[in-house]
Amino acid sequence: MSTTTTTTNNTTYFFYHYFYFYCYFYNNNNYNYYYYYYYYYYYYYYYYYYYYYYYFYYYYYYYYYYYYYYHHYYYYYYYYYYYL
Repeated sequence: MSTTTTTTNNTTYFFYHYFYFYCYFYNNNNYNYYYYYYYYYYYYYYYYYYYYYYYFYYYYYYYYYYYYYYHHYYYYYYYYYYYL
């Protein structure tokens, strides 16, 4: 697992990389399959701050900020097998 953080202006990106390797035994139609899976999981998290000001003439100004975030992920895997 590796993590990378990148900051640009008020935007922060978090990158999470997960690597899985596993295998399992599968038996079907009198054939023994040994599957090797290499699983790559990529998680992308986007965090964005957005703020603005209200200005009241000759009075005071006050500001508030709101933020939103979204994240998505995708993964892919591949495998190969051979007969035992």
